Amino acid sequence: MYKDQVIITANLIDVCISERKSSQCMVWHGETELRARLAIRNRHGLSFVIVLNRAHLPPTSDPWEIESGGDSLLQLGHSLHVQPERHVVQLVQGSPDLRLPTYAELHGQPTEAVLREELTHWGLTGPAFLFGAQEKAVVFSSDFGNADFFYYLLCNEDVKDSQGAIMHSAQAPLKDLEIMQFLYELGYWRAVVLHSDPLHVNLLRVIFKNQQVNVHCASKISKRPSSWPAEQPVGGRHRPFHVPAESQVVQEVDHFIDFNIGDQEFAQLFASHQHVLCDDPAGLDLPEECKSALAGLTPL
Repeated sequence: MYKDQVIITANLIDVCISERKSSQCMVWHGETELRARLAIRNRHGLSFVIVLNRAHLPPTSDPWEIESGGDSLLQLGHSLHVQPERHVVQLVQGSPDLRLPTYAELHGQPTEAVLREELTHWGLTGPAFLFGAQEKAVVFSSDFGNADFFYYLLCNEDVKDSQGAIMHSAQAPLKDLEIMQFLYELGYWRAVVLHSDPLHVNLLRVIFKNQQVNVHCASKISKRPSSWPAEQPVGGRHRPFHVPAESQVVQEVDHFIDFNIGDQEFAQLFASHQHVLCDDPAGLDLPEECKSALAGLTPL
């Protein structure tokens, strides 16, 4: 169900379509206001209520516009008739034995004085208080001052929260921490009390805000892969690891490890590979692949 579908069915296209403000034409289904697409199970028989507020329309013509194409010193008059602004406030029952209408239409700015004046037409003379930014108000009976409870009107600063107007009662005054603990149980896990306004001896209006944590995403730095280093020239030549004639450097005692092996044993150790491998493949019957590989080798 869309809001525009209800407006088209009620033949209010000229008034509501291309609205300049969301409150210009409000469509209600029970206690739910249709703004975006909404799936409704119409089982309880509630109808659709369309509330028309002041339309902020521009003037139909420019007061300085000249009708004729030539020069003229005649100033044309222009008048604009503005309808008084209207607001619809949802009423909340403050006393269990009090019967209230679901909504009240207020002319002008929604204040508690205007609200009480409107409620007198319904025969309600008890005190009434607004929730703040939320378009809701609580109405009490005339014997409200004799109650033994402390009442709290909890109002969420975010007007997009449809459940942000809460009335709570307690047998003793509550501190800000206790109010935040109560809001935590209602699902407002990071609720913070902004300020409190005393409205009556045992009535307090509390404005709170549910903090939203913005998780900072670490920015990924695009790193270019480094190029492979050029091949380094390899100097030197193939030589034995130990040459007895060149090992005449006297080692320091602190940096010398004595294995009890002399130069002759070292010479035998490093000469053990001799006559193990074949130095001359001549006369051997090798496959053609081995012959071609041996032909490409450089003899030492």
